[in-house]
Formats: sequence, structure tokens, C-alpha cells
Amino acid sequence: MLENIRMRTIKAIDLIIVLISLSIICIAFLYINNLELKILVILINIVIFIAFFYLAIFKDTEENQYIIMKNKIRTNFNILNSLSTINLLNEQGNVIKSWDLYGKTSLIIGKDRKNQYNDVTLVDINLNDCAYATLIDVEHAVLNYSNGCWYIEDLHSKNGISIKKQMENKKYKLSPEQPYKLEKGDIIYLGLTELEVE
Repeated sequence: MLENIRMRTIKAIDLIIVLISLSIICIAFLYINNLELKILVILINIVIFIAFFYLAIFKDTEENQYIIMKNKIRTNFNILNSLSTINLLNEQGNVIKSWDLYGKTSLIIGKDRKNQYNDVTLVDINLNDCAYATLIDVEHAVLNYSNGCWYIEDLHSKNGISIKKQMENKKYKLSPEQPYKLEKGDIIYLGLTELEVE
């Protein structure tokens, strides 16, 4: 929005300069009697007229095409680098279950559970059937999508969350309610359960 206002202001200034140079050409043609001075003033103002007319009319189009191209590149880069899947891994590191992230903005990781009143708690990524389900809270963590990135946040779980980066060999323990940006290849540890980010 602010960029549009700035560009329109610059365009308006360019058009004002075009009109002033055109006026000076007309005044020089009508009122300057010295032929050499008349030609010099007219030529200088024709150059100014052409330069600022170009800036007012065509430069804006080139900048808009540059901005459009830059946004397309940024969008394609985000698509290539965006996360698409959360995989549940077994102890050998093989994928045993997957959840698609496409079109979603927030997912709760935990376990579906009924209470004594038969009220059901449903989560988006249900780890009820995994080997270490007893170490996972009903609502253990949340995944949130914001500004083209996925973030994970610990919901004050008993056994916490750790992250292992793809190229590193150590885990980082997350603090509750502190969003952490996820990247492709990250391994999320919920207790002893491993989730791979793709």
C-alpha cells in the first residue's frame, strides 16, 4: 500500500515536470527572440520532456513487471521449500504413517481420547497407536502455518518436545509456548516418538 502511494507520487511529479518542460518549450518558441537561445532552451526542454515522459509512462510498467517477477520467484521458492508432510517413523527410521499439511493452517498433535462422560477429544495428528503413546499427552503440541512457514509449539506436555536438525547430531529441547520454525528434514521428538518433517 505504502509502496503504491510512493510510486503514484513519483509518477505525478514526473508528469508535472513533463508539463513544465512542455510549457517552457511553448514560451521559448513564442517569446524568445534570440534564435540561438531559443533553440538551446527548446532542445534542453525536449530532452527533459522525453526523459520524464518515459519515466512517467514506461518506467512504472518495468518496475511492476520486476515486482511481479520477484513475487513469482519468491512464491515458487516457497512452494519448493515448503513443508508438505509429517511422517511417523518407527525405531528403524521407516515411515509407518503420514499426515498431509497441504491446505492446513493449524494442527494439534496428540491422542484421540474419550473421557468418563464419553466426550471425545479429537486431534489432527493422532499418535494413539504408536509404540510410545503412553508418553504423549492428549494435546501435546500444535503446528501453526504463518508467513509461508510451519512452526511447532509445546503445549506444556509432560515429556516435552525436542527437535533434531537434518545435518546436526544433537537434539534441541523446546520451551513450552515458544514457537519453533520447522524445516525439511527436521525430526520432532515427542517423548520417544519420532516425527519427520518433509
